[in-house]
Amino acid sequence: MYGPNIADAYFVVTKVLLVEDDVYNLQALTIYLRLMGLEVEQAHDGFEALKQLDNSRFHVVVSDIRMPGLDGVELVKRIRHKLKGIPIVLISGDPTGTMEAIPRPELLRVLTKPFMPSELLEIIHRAVTDKEL
Repeated sequence: MYGPNIADAYFVVTKVLLVEDDVYNLQALTIYLRLMGLEVEQAHDGFEALKQLDNSRFHVVVSDIRMPGLDGVELVKRIRHKLKGIPIVLISGDPTGTMEAIPRPELLRVLTKPFMPSELLEIIHRAVTDKEL
């Protein structure tokens, strides 16, 4: 389990920005990640995500790729322009062409739907602890 260890008085809660236009996926992932001890803020699209990134600090961004308006690929480019070191995980039902659209050092991983929530949790944990991009 990657949630906080209560015995460790110095744990830091991982703060995640979850960007997803599908309300059901957004709620399900938020509930799961919160149950695992992460602090999760939600954004329903890329523009809302950028506003939240201006107002708060996050340890990792998890975003759907296909969204109306500002999609996940463009969101990554804008985040990288503002915040160089934040890990990003993209999730999509069809990641075809995504890896070519974003240089590899710019991205932690593309996670293909459907996936197990535990897979996402492992990627978030690795991103925050190892800082491997």
